[in-house]
Amino acid sequence: MGFIGVGGQGSGHLLGGAWTYVPGGYSALTLMSDPARKPLTVGITSYVTAYVQHWNQLFAAAVIAIVPVVVLFALIERYLVGGLTAGSVK
Repeated sequence: MGFIGVGGQGSGHLLGGAWTYVPGGYSALTLMSDPARKPLTVGITSYVTAYVQHWNQLFAAAVIAIVPVVVLFALIERYLVGGLTAGSVK
């Protein structure tokens, strides 16, 4: 019958998995009460409101947010690709 939880571990995984995959950072938005501790992605969404969109500030914040990720990927790319290809060879 599929996704019917009968208590125990199965229903915990179903509910836990549903809460951890909340797109857009809404879990961080609802759980964090201090604005200084919110993630950068939640702060970036504050540049788009119902009436005004601050596109220049939004894209500047997005570039600042993505630069460390690109640098980290550039540093570990050869190890990542090497690990992926090593696991595919018999």
